[in-house]
Amino acid sequence: MRLSKNNILGDDMWRMDESLRKKLLPDGGNYSYDPRTDTYNFWGNVVVPKELVNDGRFTIKFGRIEGDFDCSELNLVSLVGAPKYVSGAFNCNSNELKTLEGGPRHASCYYCMDNKLLSLRGGPTETQLFDCAFNNLTSLEGAPQEVEWFTCSFNHLTTLKGCNTQMYYSTFDCNDNKLTSLDGAPEWVDRFYCARNQLRSLKGAPKYVKKEFDCRDNPLNSLKWAPKDVWELLCDDGLKDKY
Repeated sequence: MRLSKNNILGDDMWRMDESLRKKLLPDGGNYSYDPRTDTYNFWGNVVVPKELVNDGRFTIKFGRIEGDFDCSELNLVSLVGAPKYVSGAFNCNSNELKTLEGGPRHASCYYCMDNKLLSLRGGPTETQLFDCAFNNLTSLEGAPQEVEWFTCSFNHLTTLKGCNTQMYYSTFDCNDNKLTSLDGAPEWVDRFYCARNQLRSLKGAPKYVKKEFDCRDNPLNSLKWAPKDVWELLCDDGLKDKY
C-alpha cells in the first residue's frame, strides 16, 4: 500500500514529525511546504529514508533543494517526485532506474551509476560532474551538453555520438564499453580514457589532450589519429614505436 500523508506527516497535514525530519536532514536544516504545487523544499543535505519510498516510488514530492540530495540504494524504479533543482550533488546510485525522466534538470554533480539505464534523456542539461557508469546504455543521446567531468564507463556503448563535441572536458572516461569507433568524442579534454574497448582505430579521437590519453587493451595496430600534443600517452607495449 502506498503511504499517504497521514502516515508520514503530523497533525498539520504538511508538517513532518520530528523523527522523520531528522532522517531527512541528518546534518540539520529546515524545510517548507508549498500547497500550490504539493511539494517540499529543503535547506540542508537531504537523505531520503525508506519510509518515503513505496513500490519503488517517492511518496511525497520534492521541490527545491539547497544542499545535496541522496536517494541512493532505495530500489527506485522512477524519479517522478524528485526535486527539480539541487544546488549540490544529486545521488540516485544503485537503484533500479531505466530512465532519468522526473529527476532534476539542474544539480552541481549528478550521480546515477549502477542502475539499469537505457537512456540519458531526462537528465540534467548542465552539471559539473556526471557519472552514469555501470548501466545498460548503448547511446549517449540525452547526455548533458555542459559538463566538466563525464564518466560513462562499464556500459554497452558502441559510439560516443550524443555528447557535446565542442565542450571542453576536464575528464572524459569511456573505458570498458564496446566502442568500435571514437566518432562523436569531444575535441578538447584534459584527460581522455578509452581503455578496454574494441577499437581498431583511433580515428575520431580528441584533437587536443592536455594531460592523459589512455587507449590500452584495444585491438589497435597503430596510433594513427592519436592526439599529437599530449603529456602522457598510455598504450599497449610496442605501439609507441609506431607513434
